[in-house]
Amino acid sequence: MDTTVLEDTVLIPTTLEDDETKPKVRGTASKIGILFNLTNTTVGTGILALPYAMRSAGLVMGIIMTLVAACTALGTLHMLLYVGSKRKRYSYKDIANNIFGRQIAGVLVEIAIIMFTVGVMAVFIGIISDYTSSIILATASHDEPTAATLFFADKRVCGAIMLVFIIFPLCCLRRIQLLSYTSIMSIFGILFVVVVVVIRLVEQGLPTSTPKKPNKIILLNTGDPMSVFMAFPVVFFSFASHINYLSMYEEMKNRSRKSMARITNLSTALTAVLYLTMSICGYLLFIDDTKGNILNGFDKREKLIIGAKVAITLVVVTSFPLIHFSARQSIDSLLFDRPFSWIRFVLEAVVICIPVYGISVLIPDLADLVGFTGATIGTLIQFVIPALFFLFARKERRWKIAAIICMLFSACIGVIGTVSVIMDFVRKKM
Repeated sequence: MDTTVLEDTVLIPTTLEDDETKPKVRGTASKIGILFNLTNTTVGTGILALPYAMRSAGLVMGIIMTLVAACTALGTLHMLLYVGSKRKRYSYKDIANNIFGRQIAGVLVEIAIIMFTVGVMAVFIGIISDYTSSIILATASHDEPTAATLFFADKRVCGAIMLVFIIFPLCCLRRIQLLSYTSIMSIFGILFVVVVVVIRLVEQGLPTSTPKKPNKIILLNTGDPMSVFMAFPVVFFSFASHINYLSMYEEMKNRSRKSMARITNLSTALTAVLYLTMSICGYLLFIDDTKGNILNGFDKREKLIIGAKVAITLVVVTSFPLIHFSARQSIDSLLFDRPFSWIRFVLEAVVICIPVYGISVLIPDLADLVGFTGATIGTLIQFVIPALFFLFARKERRWKIAAIICMLFSACIGVIGTVSVIMDFVRKKM
């Protein structure tokens, strides 16, 4: 009796073979390329806010928080990998349809991904525009900028130029593995920013304490629990890389769950090391004067800081196509169930990029909106849904309990993040 159909339709198959025992769909992505893409998807501009989160939580609590966030993200990635490899499905929609047997489940997941990714891309355009404008003005040769300098330093012009001539061509690459080369540049950009902060700490040392400004290093912030409360989402959401994870796995050459697991472990470890180095050194460099964006604590015209801003711009520019890939994949999956077409592929990129640019121009302050969607939809996509998939894919009681614990813990983080964003929004309006 042929059991192939049954294995695709039953809720929990009686026997499931691992990836290595099935005929492989040969991918072309190298393991090192996947490592860089996965790390680049995880590490972004959020790294600039981590020193402030460390200040808010305290040095010891901040380190613990970072390690717990890394373990949570790693666990949910492994859950997603297990379900994807066992079910031979490589997108949230396909897994949801396969597990729950209803098309509406996959549709709802894809809509959530589109909403989340569009918001993130709009913020990316805003960051690119701000940093590019700042770099142009900081490097202008005259104290009074010329009309041409002011024109090209206009944030709307900066965003449009970067989108049309650099970002859009990268968004038209068909496979995510082709972005591994830009991801390599992005990782080196992040490393440069971290090195700049470390160098400044070594050169300047700890800030001098005075009676008016003691600059005391806080180990555990027991005096202000609300600050600890608001540091949680900043740290946890900085480890998000789930939306592109299965696409990378699908494109892996000689696809193997064990190999992908090793890549995942290494990427998460590298990310945690980068985050801890930036958090600790950035906090110790400024202590009480630590800004929400660590680069805002430096002189804007300092060459090393200008270089760091160039590096961050490069990071965001190369991260945008990775987020765009996920959004386009979700849109294509929802609206078109047909063979690949270059015309449709490019038009989808246009249809995504134009509204994203429009949102970034019309609503320049998207931080609160994206923070809210990240705390709600982002938590669901990155942490809760992978654990939910895993819950239905495993038969063993201990793994089901682990999935439930992970779902509840992630839901709590989402609630904390949502409340933090709302409270911060209310505080700004008061």
